[in-house]
Amino acid sequence: TPEHFVDLCTRAFRSEGLPLQIRKTVGTVLKMAVKPLKSNFDMTIWKRISDQKREEVRAAGVGCLVDPNSIIRKTAADLVADVFCVDCCFEKSWPELLPTLTRNLDHESPVVQNSAIQTLGYICERLFKEGMAPLGPKQKDVIIAGLCKKLETYDQNTLSAMKSLEYSIQFISDDLRDQAACTYVLNLVMGVLKRANAQAHVDVVTQVVLCLGELHAVLRDRVGRYFQPIADELFNSYGLGDLSLFIVLNDFFQTLLTPSPSNTLIGLFSDRSNLLNEKVLESLLALLPGELNSSDADLPQIVESSAQVMSTVNMSFLTDNFENLFAFASGFIEKPGLPDRITALTVIESMICGPGDPRTSQMINSMFAGLHQYFSLNTPELQLATVNVLKKVALHYPRDFMNQNNARPTMTLVIE
Repeated sequence: TPEHFVDLCTRAFRSEGLPLQIRKTVGTVLKMAVKPLKSNFDMTIWKRISDQKREEVRAAGVGCLVDPNSIIRKTAADLVADVFCVDCCFEKSWPELLPTLTRNLDHESPVVQNSAIQTLGYICERLFKEGMAPLGPKQKDVIIAGLCKKLETYDQNTLSAMKSLEYSIQFISDDLRDQAACTYVLNLVMGVLKRANAQAHVDVVTQVVLCLGELHAVLRDRVGRYFQPIADELFNSYGLGDLSLFIVLNDFFQTLLTPSPSNTLIGLFSDRSNLLNEKVLESLLALLPGELNSSDADLPQIVESSAQVMSTVNMSFLTDNFENLFAFASGFIEKPGLPDRITALTVIESMICGPGDPRTSQMINSMFAGLHQYFSLNTPELQLATVNVLKKVALHYPRDFMNQNNARPTMTLVIE
């Protein structure tokens, strides 16, 4: 029966003597039983159990928020968030949860603080993404004020607080229309970013970038006045030399700078576009291993990410940056090192994707002999990068590609 199921699950979830994986699985199964499928509340077990069993579920979730194991604490935070949101749709019989969680944000135990942060973040995520019952304005203010207050202090719980803020951005999107609230949140995030950069906390910096992406999705052009200082601080983040962060940073700038009639941020970036290209290239050279191996799974991702973000920048700023990019590519294309040559090809690929420019056409026609030489070296990594350039030439400059001096020897090499 549902009652027996809940009884078994709550006791097993709280039992520290059971193996970790079993406890985690039981907690997840209980959560799935409580959580309605696509907001279909007829499917939740919550309506089929007694008040006593509901209280046992609440007690199991809250009790495990302070479990010795972090995985169980995270599962418990997930469970408590779902129970609270489902309860909001029915009796609203758990009014004491939010005040308790917000008080725990200032608890002397970092573990208690972290569990409270995680749970509040999950609650915000559920309420927005899954269309569950909304909170009243006072309850919403209590949650957001608590999370923001935690970010005013940089400590071991900052990463969790940033994740919870990211989950909350869509939830508080209406509140961010207020200029004072918008300014407060962006200044808060910038403060965390500066501290994380200074201490080389890659995981926190990565989370800040993801949060900034959510803020941009909500604020759009209203992020304009903060865009330049944000960009300058993110340029410093490239220097941390982490592959995953490198990809996240590139994705962020690519999203922000994709040309569209409504994108007002591009005009604010004109004096920083060349610097972004430089930061990407510096990081690319640092991240490419000295001894490249085509079996390295990271290699295509690094090169593709670099080419994509630089191509996006060049869609708007190639005319301004052409000379610098051409000089860089020319300087590295003849170097003997494989990473240098691949970086040069990445620059060329990004230039080809920019708007039509007579200088680009001249560059393409002058480089075919060099591309053929690269292809004939039978180095798989270099061949792949060369093919990427040739594909972009065929797509964006078909007339130059089909020139008989270019097309015939190219096709002969590829076929061979």
